[in-house]
Amino acid sequence: MTDDLDDDHRSAADDDLDGEVAKKFRKGYPQDNIIFSDDAVAVLWQNRNEVLRCDMTDTDALAKLLKLFFSFERVEIASFRAAVEQFKADLPAVLDLPLELQDWEPDYPLATYTDVGAEFPMPDLPDDWTDVDPVPSEMLDDEVDLAVRQLVEPWLTGSNGHADVVCVEGGVAEALGALGLRRARVVELDPAAALAWLAWAGASGGAHGRRRGAAAGRFGAWWTLAALGDLIDDWPVAPEELGQLAAELRWYRWDAHEPAMGWNLQLAVEDPAEDVAWAILARDAT
Repeated sequence: MTDDLDDDHRSAADDDLDGEVAKKFRKGYPQDNIIFSDDAVAVLWQNRNEVLRCDMTDTDALAKLLKLFFSFERVEIASFRAAVEQFKADLPAVLDLPLELQDWEPDYPLATYTDVGAEFPMPDLPDDWTDVDPVPSEMLDDEVDLAVRQLVEPWLTGSNGHADVVCVEGGVAEALGALGLRRARVVELDPAAALAWLAWAGASGGAHGRRRGAAAGRFGAWWTLAALGDLIDDWPVAPEELGQLAAELRWYRWDAHEPAMGWNLQLAVEDPAEDVAWAILARDAT
């Protein structure tokens, strides 16, 4: 949108350009992308800020101003285009999953949109804590660390988050000890609650990253489950096989008696058949 102030029949002696711009804004003129001008100066405003001011006789500067004006894209449109591109990138992997929820899956948490914004609630998790004495243990190498980092990638690259994953011989006490904890407490989760938590983390953008959405979160939960079962090389894995694996593993929520802050995924997993366990610590703060 452009506005020629000379058409407003004002007197140059009474109002300068800035004063007239202020008047226009008080009348409700848009501030997302608009040019104001008089015989001497042109001013470009975008997103409620003055972006460029130039002399009308400076052809190079005026050309730059007009280029900025005509190439402008509103923030919500740019965000939508970025989301579309992210969806295109995620779609091939998401299509590896059946569209119908399996009987061993949870009702994954979905975002709630309102007139004032959006809410991305964390799943409701039990809080009947049991104290555990962590046991210092030697860490093993496996693929779960990479799978978890991929799951919460927006927390790590688009925000302030960090992630640590350890694998050890033994159980949850040894896994928490490998994280360096001196005291901890746990709550056992059913597999559906654990998968819902993983999917919530995978869908989330954390404090400042771009949200990837529920479909990508569900894929991330399946991928992490496959990593826990050493099935990444067999992907795509039959849903029945993953469901059986989820039921055979033991899942725990854990903390170190600290208050929950920001976005967090503090999950421990035991594989009794293989006598190995993992502890996952992923956090992102506001």
